[in-house]
Amino acid sequence: VSCVRTLSGERVLTASHDGTVKMWDVRTDRCVATVGRCSSAVLCMEYDDNVGILAAAGRDVDANMWDIRASRQMHKLSGHTQWIRSLRMVGDTVITGSDDWTARIWSVSRGACDAV
Repeated sequence: VSCVRTLSGERVLTASHDGTVKMWDVRTDRCVATVGRCSSAVLCMEYDDNVGILAAAGRDVDANMWDIRASRQMHKLSGHTQWIRSLRMVGDTVITGSDDWTARIWSVSRGACDAV
């Protein structure tokens, strides 16, 4: 496990080196769903519990966005050329930081890069 985020209620999200993001019930210690899957290790993730949007990124150099309430991938954000080590989501904006020495600002709703 490379990353952990809490959700409202009794649920937790974990991101792993196998590329999965899983939701766990802390009362039963059971995985209730795999809510995201990347093609390589997930190194960072953010979750907005107000809208149910998950962002995760890592060694596959893309950031992935899912609407976990609708069980669908929203966007694959491509542009970095090296591992993405950090990610922050605020409102309709995601900021990613990469080993390629760049930070990118993305629109969550459009899935587009607004600035490098």
